[in-house]
Amino acid sequence: MKLAVAIFVVTLLMIILSKIKIVKILGSIVVIVISAFVYMIPHGMSGLHNEIGKPFGFCKMDTMLCRVHHTFEIATGIAVVIGILMVFSLISTFLKKED
Repeated sequence: MKLAVAIFVVTLLMIILSKIKIVKILGSIVVIVISAFVYMIPHGMSGLHNEIGKPFGFCKMDTMLCRVHHTFEIATGIAVVIGILMVFSLISTFLKKED
């Protein structure tokens, strides 16, 4: 959830400050990195641990409903799509001619 808020805030700043090219470039890179990190968490490759010492990406619910409802897979899919869109945004920013 914290990473989703970070993606939202960075994207909002990119929209507000869209006239500044460096903000768009840095924002796109930050969102791509966060999206890759969101992809790594369910696969256990992030190295982060929660408050109780368990690695992120494991279901905290006793009923394992997050696995039943495919929560991690959906979040991973959304992060991959956002990352790909930011790659295209970064490419278009580099290709756009300045006035």
